[in-house]
Amino acid sequence: MERSYPFPARHRADHPAGHPRGLDDDAPTLRLQFHWPVHFYAIRGPFGFSLALESPAIYWGRGGRCFAFLHDLTPEALDRVMELCADATDARRRPWGR
Repeated sequence: MERSYPFPARHRADHPAGHPRGLDDDAPTLRLQFHWPVHFYAIRGPFGFSLALESPAIYWGRGGRCFAFLHDLTPEALDRVMELCADATDARRRPWGR
């Protein structure tokens, strides 16, 4: 385990934010909501999905701080997000290529 602190730090490379939250779970914090229209360029870096709220949401940023409900994404942003999800699924199903 690689450490940059004198004490054990929780850090998972596959967490959407890539940074520890200092809590015992990996749940996003969902603190800063973006409202309609949310363009794809507003989503910075890796993102994930949450069903913790009343409607499906996408989250990104350090600790999953920023979020927007899927219905608040512009049609172009939603198409791009779904395209990236399809590409990720396809990459897991066929890691050797098409």
